[in-house]
Amino acid sequence: MLALRERLNVRVALRRDAQLRLACSELGPWYGPLPVHQVDGLVGAIVRSIAPAGGDIRIWAPITPGAGLGGSGALCVALIYAIMQLREMQLQTHELISLAMHIERDEFNSRVSIQDASASALGGMLRISIDESGKTTFRRERELGSDFARTIAPGLILIDTGIRRAAKDVLAFVPPVADLHHEVQRLRAQTTRIEAIIRAGDIRAYGQELTRHWVAKRLYSIGITTPEIDALYDLGMSAGCFGGKLVGAGGGGHFLFAGNEPALSSLRRSASSQGLTCGRVLAEDESGVRVEARIRTT
Repeated sequence: MLALRERLNVRVALRRDAQLRLACSELGPWYGPLPVHQVDGLVGAIVRSIAPAGGDIRIWAPITPGAGLGGSGALCVALIYAIMQLREMQLQTHELISLAMHIERDEFNSRVSIQDASASALGGMLRISIDESGKTTFRRERELGSDFARTIAPGLILIDTGIRRAAKDVLAFVPPVADLHHEVQRLRAQTTRIEAIIRAGDIRAYGQELTRHWVAKRLYSIGITTPEIDALYDLGMSAGCFGGKLVGAGGGGHFLFAGNEPALSSLRRSASSQGLTCGRVLAEDESGVRVEARIRTT
C-alpha cells in the first residue's frame, strides 16, 4: 500500500451547543450551523460518533471523496485525530485506524478496506499483513518506497475521469468471493510479483501488472466500468502506454497508466484535448497524520 504525497487539512473548534458548522475550503463560506443529528454524510457520522457536542470544521483537500484515491479514508482519519487531540484523548495509531474503519463501515455503511485509513494514518509505503485470526500488522517499507519513487513513479500518470461515485454504491453490486482461499493466494502471488518488479525498476512489467489487475477487476461487477472509462483505457493504450487500471472501487475516479515518457506525453496531450485533468504520482511522504498547530481562542 502506498500513500500519495498530498495533504488533506482540517481545522476544528469544538462547540457546546450541539451545532455543526462546515466549510469546504480554507477561505470558503460557512454552512450552518445545523444540529449535529441533522448533518448527513461522512462528516456527520464522525462528529456524532466522537464529538456529539458539535464543532466548527473547516476542510480543504486536493483529493475529494469519490476520486478513488482514498479521500474518504484520509478525511476520516484527519478529522478523528483533530477532534481527539482537542479533547486531549490520546489514540495509538492502530486505535485511530480501527476507529476510522468502524465509523466508515458501521456508522456510514461503507464497504471500505483497511488500506486507505492505514495509508493516511502512517504514510509511506506499507506492508499490511492480516493473519488467520484477523489481526492486522503494518510495516513501513522505506527501501521499497524509495525504489518506487525513484524508478516507477516517474513512469506513471493519473487521469481524472471526472466521474465521482461512492465506493459503497459500486461495491454493493460486487458478489462475495466464492473461493476466499484461492483469492487470497492470487493476491499474495500478485503482490510478490509487483514487489519484485518495483525492486527491479521495470516500468513495462509494472504496467502489464496494472492491466492484468484491471482485466480481473472488470469481472467483479457491471458497475466497475463504463463506456467512458473503457474509452479512456483505449486512449492510454493507443498512446503507447504499457498498461493501466482504474484505481479505487470502480465506476469513476482516476485511471492510472504506466509508460515511457513519449507515451505519457502523447497521452497527456490527448487527454488534455478532451478536457481531462492529468497528474503525476508523487509518493515520498512518510509523515502520515499529524497536528500542525494548536491555536487557543478565548
